[in-house]
Amino acid sequence: YKGENGKIYLISSTTLDIKGEAPSIVQVIKDISHLKEQERIKVDQQKLKAIMELAGATAHELNQPLTAITMGIELVSRQLQKRRTVPEEVIQDIFESAGKMSRIINRLSKITRYETREYLKTMKILDIDGSSETS
Repeated sequence: YKGENGKIYLISSTTLDIKGEAPSIVQVIKDISHLKEQERIKVDQQKLKAIMELAGATAHELNQPLTAITMGIELVSRQLQKRRTVPEEVIQDIFESAGKMSRIINRLSKITRYETREYLKTMKILDIDGSSETS
């Protein structure tokens, strides 16, 4: 029961005699607002932990191909400024890294369960492969 003051109460009643009849009723009203607030805080903390694990995994997984793409584009830019040809393998590396990013994003969109893995021995991150339905 939620009172007008916004507090949440647990109400229980019933006292039975030996014959199973209710000769009297005892009603206990207990304010459980603080318990409900603690439950809400715990759920919020669990949600935040999961979000942080997802963010850590996303940053970790996407950083490597993004670095390769950035370095490849820098090399292409320097080669073009010097009016030199761009090595085919540089272009291929850029495309492969973009493909890796696409596959990571695809796995992120297919997460159906919650599995973590150790990261840097001090924290856990979401195991994207283990959590996605593609694994």
